[in-house]
Amino acid sequence: TIGAMTAQVTGTDILDVDRAPEAFVDAMLADLGNPFGSVVVTLVQKRKLVRLLVPLYRQKGTDVGMVNAIRLLTGAEVTIRAVGFEGIWKLGISLLGTDTVLGTEDLEQLYSFDVVSPETLTETQRARIRTAVAFMRRAPCHLRNIVEPTAPSPTPDHWELGLSLLGTE
Repeated sequence: TIGAMTAQVTGTDILDVDRAPEAFVDAMLADLGNPFGSVVVTLVQKRKLVRLLVPLYRQKGTDVGMVNAIRLLTGAEVTIRAVGFEGIWKLGISLLGTDTVLGTEDLEQLYSFDVVSPETLTETQRARIRTAVAFMRRAPCHLRNIVEPTAPSPTPDHWELGLSLLGTE
């Protein structure tokens, strides 16, 4: 297919990620060692990934890098919450003896983190978050949970003993 494409495309077009046909964009991703190859994305997302893959490699092992990779693959704005560092003493903010808590010795908890989403995610987004985190996380760290808002419990459309009022519900 690449041979058929070259007849329609000029020599410089195949080097420009914004103008290259999809086969050449795929080749660019392969040359860059695309770590997200298992994720099915559109041509527009592939072009964006080609432009952002090197900066993502530089951010590997950081919370900012994980957030950026998740945003790129899912479009969701998430935050990373370090589980082992919740509520511990903060320099210049905490007061000794009043709101001071020493950290934990549990290494599993120290190296755990949660991805917190302000919106409910789809199964595809959750899978893409796991893919992004698996590549972008620090080596000893691991994803504990993907935290999403809980949906409110639906109002029952039937009569409940002890809760429903006779004649109104």
